[in-house]
Amino acid sequence: MTASEPHTNSGPGFDPFDLEIIREYLQAAIDEMFAVTVRSSQSTMIYEVLDFAVGLTDAAGRQISQGAGLAILPGVFGEIVRGALENHPIDTLNEGDILISNDPYVPGGTHLNDFCLLMPVFFDGSVVGFAGNKAHWIDVGGKEPGSNPVDATETFEEGIRIPWTKIFRGGSIDDGLRAILAANSRAPDTVIGDLYAQAASVRTGARRLKEICTRYGVNTYIASVDRLISETARRVQTRLAELPQGTWSSEQSIEIAGTSAKATVTVTIDDNGMACDFTGTDPQIVGASINLAGSGLRHACSTVLQAIVGTEVPINAGTYESLQVICPDGTFMTAGPPAALSLYFQAVAIAADLVWRALSPIVPDRLPAGHYLFGGILVLSGPTPEGGFFVMAEPNPGGWGAGPGADGERALTSLHGGDTLNVPVEVTEQRFPVLIEKYCFDTSAGGSGQWRGGEGVIRSVRILGERAMATPMGDHRTTPTWGADGGEPGNFNRTEILRANGETETFIASTRLMLSKGDVISTITGKGGGWGDPRQRDPELVRRDVHNGFITANDAAETYGVVISETTP
Repeated sequence: MTASEPHTNSGPGFDPFDLEIIREYLQAAIDEMFAVTVRSSQSTMIYEVLDFAVGLTDAAGRQISQGAGLAILPGVFGEIVRGALENHPIDTLNEGDILISNDPYVPGGTHLNDFCLLMPVFFDGSVVGFAGNKAHWIDVGGKEPGSNPVDATETFEEGIRIPWTKIFRGGSIDDGLRAILAANSRAPDTVIGDLYAQAASVRTGARRLKEICTRYGVNTYIASVDRLISETARRVQTRLAELPQGTWSSEQSIEIAGTSAKATVTVTIDDNGMACDFTGTDPQIVGASINLAGSGLRHACSTVLQAIVGTEVPINAGTYESLQVICPDGTFMTAGPPAALSLYFQAVAIAADLVWRALSPIVPDRLPAGHYLFGGILVLSGPTPEGGFFVMAEPNPGGWGAGPGADGERALTSLHGGDTLNVPVEVTEQRFPVLIEKYCFDTSAGGSGQWRGGEGVIRSVRILGERAMATPMGDHRTTPTWGADGGEPGNFNRTEILRANGETETFIASTRLMLSKGDVISTITGKGGGWGDPRQRDPELVRRDVHNGFITANDAAETYGVVISETTP
């Protein structure tokens, strides 16, 4: 057999070397899809922040592999395919078709900013899989630039909603739908550019999947996928079996736009796997956009499961076979239309943090104390000096919680951010009419412990245009970041405004602010929770903390019981 001849499977067995080659081939395809998106997109939220995900599934919608990006989208493409096929059965799809949707209420849905492109992969006339790309579009209409109003009462205020439909038919774009999408964005060139980047990405994935089928045969490809998924399921089951069995609970109250709500979870680990029951969570919220719909609650729990089993376990359909998620419909974690959802990622973060906190006592090496949680996201918009209009959105890193034997990470992206990044200062100043005046660690009090919570950051932005509107997506918890095993809590995320006239303002919750030329808005992300009694911290580590400026000599004496003299080096 030459290298160019198809490698087919004539029986139930197959060469295990083929399995490993196909595994790596699939991951290489994912990596290429990811790179194509980064290099082709127009928005800093995609090519700098990496606010997107790519994935491959088989024809039944079982996820095969997934690329880096948002951590809150594990396993999402299996949900997406199954949801899309409800409206577009396989026999209605043709080669070259690409589906599009941003509907947040269907399987795999998140919020209106997240548009998903899905391409069926044909081989010898039959669908053998799907290639997907889900990415954040910078503006999709609605009442505010950036399409993230914190006080929306219903989704119609947040932007345009597109149910599953074909954006490409037989390889040709639907010009009418493209025009509708452009007309409903304040950044039409950017979002249409990102649309084409996503299309290039899924076409790349489809091409690579066809190459696998050509080289090894469809039977070998299908058998390899079955084996990959079953092996992953066994690895997860083995890891869960190593944990103590039992039931653990936690709850968190939030306040937003004058409304209070409580989320609660009971987590059970037994022979069947891991079950997360959110029964008792309050109803969906009217008058604020922190609701969660679609498959968001499952994604939150999947994120924690992935942290428990370890990053060496791949993400595919087998990863989550041992996970059960329970919650009645109509809560703010399982909202239905027309609930506002633009801050859905905050609800995901809350849900994941609840499960994380409940299980932290039994796996502290994997699940340390609480972290800053909400991502420190700031949206700025307004006129440019050249007469145009800009929309800028950026997340900011923050402090993570400490664990046994290690201080918390400083300035690390949030739980739901995953592999996303902040926007570099140089890129921000080049793309938008702002000046970054400060970018440093926040050394305010909080997170004390035998192992200290990590520091958040301060990022101060001066407005250079005549005016701007700011939407800082703040902290809605009623208690700060939690400590563990005697460690002290961290602190809240917050926003500080220094007006050009010298007046100052401070906000903790998400809000909407009007800024003028010369005003400075500072995003301050929270500090992680501490672990263990502060008095048990190694005095040498305390002296190092003082020397490096993370705590004061007074903190050392009062909190840690370590006296630092002026002559101490």
